[in-house]
Amino acid sequence: MKLPDIVHALILCLITVALIACYFINLNKLNSELKKDFNVPFANTEAIELRSGPIWFYYDRNKQTLSATKPISKEDKFTLLTLYPQDKVISPSYASSIDELAFISNKEVSNIFYLILTLGSIGGALGTMIRSLSSMVYHACIQKDLDMDAWWHWYYLRPIMGVGLGVTIVVLSKTSLLNINSPGELTGFWVLGICILAGFAVQEVTDRFYYTAKSLFGGDGK
Repeated sequence: MKLPDIVHALILCLITVALIACYFINLNKLNSELKKDFNVPFANTEAIELRSGPIWFYYDRNKQTLSATKPISKEDKFTLLTLYPQDKVISPSYASSIDELAFISNKEVSNIFYLILTLGSIGGALGTMIRSLSSMVYHACIQKDLDMDAWWHWYYLRPIMGVGLGVTIVVLSKTSLLNINSPGELTGFWVLGICILAGFAVQEVTDRFYYTAKSLFGGDGK
């Protein structure tokens, strides 16, 4: 059954709106995860005055708690231990609290990665839809040669390619195969932007991946 071009346009618009809605829902979840605070008790029985620390760390004297706003690495643990007065021996309770804070802060890292993976896949599909709608308008209004019977595969299958491409870019961003440098905590959002751009240029990016894979694994020389 042949569908009018206006029906195809409506379907593509609905798909785009649904992708945008899903993107913002998951982006809000990611933002909530990134703003989550991690707290552990610290029984400061010796009334030790800690030195001023990083902006992501806070010692509440009233509540006797240590707080952090990001996962703590080994280097961060060393930094927090140096906040203890140098003329004092680090108390076991403080060292234990730092260990506990590092442990609970890193338990949530997997949630952030899965959210970025989901956003990357949606972003890749969204990029292809932006390209598809732009192409449809161009061929329908300027070239006046739009033929959905011949090109429906191009419009409806590319978002699936975008999903796979977004997942691939997020995974490769965690390796040395795709070197994406970004300042600190913005790395995740930088990768998400790359996923949308890659979806928009899905054909060019997949061609680049093809030549990269051929260089890595070799070919038949033809």
